[in-house]
Parts: sequence; C-alpha cells; structure tokens
Amino acid sequence: MLGMEGVFVKIFSNSNSVHIPRWRGPLISDVLQEFDSRWMVTPAQAVEVWGFHPRRVQIPYTMKTIQWCAAQNRLAIEPQEWRLFYLFDFSLREMYELLNSGSSQMRFDPDLKWLARERRQRTWADESIEARCYLTNLSGNHENMSWFDQEHELRAHARPRIVRAPSAVITQAVFDFNFLHDKRLLIDWSHWGPEESSEGHRVCVGPFGEQGLAISTAVLSSKDPRRALCYMMPPEF
Repeated sequence: MLGMEGVFVKIFSNSNSVHIPRWRGPLISDVLQEFDSRWMVTPAQAVEVWGFHPRRVQIPYTMKTIQWCAAQNRLAIEPQEWRLFYLFDFSLREMYELLNSGSSQMRFDPDLKWLARERRQRTWADESIEARCYLTNLSGNHENMSWFDQEHELRAHARPRIVRAPSAVITQAVFDFNFLHDKRLLIDWSHWGPEESSEGHRVCVGPFGEQGLAISTAVLSSKDPRRALCYMMPPEF
C-alpha cells in the first residue's frame, strides 16, 4: 500500500511506453468490440492518471457479461451507462492524500467532516478495493428511494446479479473520467454506497461540483430525488 508522507504523483504523458502485464479473462481488444473507448479506462490510461504501475491486471468477467452490459447501453428506452474501469487499490483516505496535495481538476470538496470524523480509527474511509477492472453503471438508478427500497430493487434484479458499488470504486472512476475527458460525472446527484459510518448511516459520493467531489452520509430511511445508486457487476472469477 502507498505511503502517504511526501507522496509525489508523476503523470505519464506517454502511456504507450508503459509495460502492462498480462491479465486473465478477455483482452482489452475484445472489450473494445463491445464498448466504445470513451466508455472505458484501460490500465494504460489509469497509469496516465495516477502515475502508478498496475501490480495486477485482470478483467474478471466473461464476454457474455460484457456483451450484456453493452446491450443495456444501447437500449432505446432508458439506456444504461455501463463502463469498464481499471482501478487501483486505493481507499478514500489514500485518494484524498494523493489528490489534495496539489491536484487540479481531481479534488475533493473542501468540506471534510467525513474525513475528520473517521480519522481516529480505521473505518470505511480506509477500506481499499481490489486492483482490477470493474464493470460499473454510472447512470444512477432508484433515485428518491430509501436505502431499504433500493436494496429491495437490487434483490429483484437477479439475472445477472448486480450489487451496490463501493464508494471507493465510484470515487476513483469519476476522478479518472474527469481527468481523461475533462467532464464531471455525478455533477448534480450522489451515489449511495454500501459503507456504514460510525453514526450508523450510509456513505454518499457526490455531487461533483466546481469545488470538488463531495463525500457525506445519509440516514437509511431518508429519500432524496438527487440521490441514486450506481450498480457494479461482481467479479465472475
């Protein structure tokens, strides 16, 4: 895991020179036959954003699942926004330490109550994700629902099985997309993540305003038309 003292992030201007190790599962070239490149963040692009080399690269999905997600994006009614991101194993706290030491468009909102509140003990802010490729849906579903109602909708979606995306996954994904395409996702709404705060609430990521990406918490029974959830496809191997 990264040391946070005096971290210097080098941004590679030429990602083609980066050596990417071989991964299991489909190749990037296979996925590009289904997804437009604008719907992906490849391992080489992730290196360009963060300046770190992948220790492990894996696309843990079958082509059948990738094709299903791509078909959902092409629906005439209520098309989805399934995207494939290669993500590093950063926690929210690590991303804050890296980005707020001098980054430009990738930064957190200066209201850091969430970070100060959780600083005294290891909590959801320190939960790292696995470094690999993730299929995530950033269209925002089940808005203006309580946590319990959203969970009911998730359980009803049995084929394929989808889950609520971790906050660290969505945070890194929207930062990567902003860096590569100069466009903010979650600009006027928030994703309700699965993590439980020290107060018993659940973590929210967004909106991504001009001051940066907001992190907050919300009571399980509350409803907000600007709060939805992002799906994630769990790994298949």
